[in-house]
Amino acid sequence: QASRAYINFNQTNHSIRLDHNVASITDNGTGQTSVNFSTNMSNNSYTVVTGGAREQPENSRCYPSNIDGMTTSKFDISNHNDGSTSVDWALMCAAVFGAGGA
Repeated sequence: QASRAYINFNQTNHSIRLDHNVASITDNGTGQTSVNFSTNMSNNSYTVVTGGAREQPENSRCYPSNIDGMTTSKFDISNHNDGSTSVDWALMCAAVFGAGGA
């Protein structure tokens, strides 16, 4: 199945490099971003797959992104290091599968 939406962006300055079915992103604080769909999903039971990296050296590891706040119109991404400190990723990618939409 093809993705219903995808995005590649810089979480440090919230510049979008590439996207499909993404209307905008919202900076909710360090390491926290909402991804807003152009065309809503038919329900909130979709799958979000994420990946990314920090471009600056860090003594602690970054954990996988947390996904929450899933609605038909958006989802939230949050990133933190192993000390539970919120961190921005210079390379942030997400793809959405299932639940209708674009």
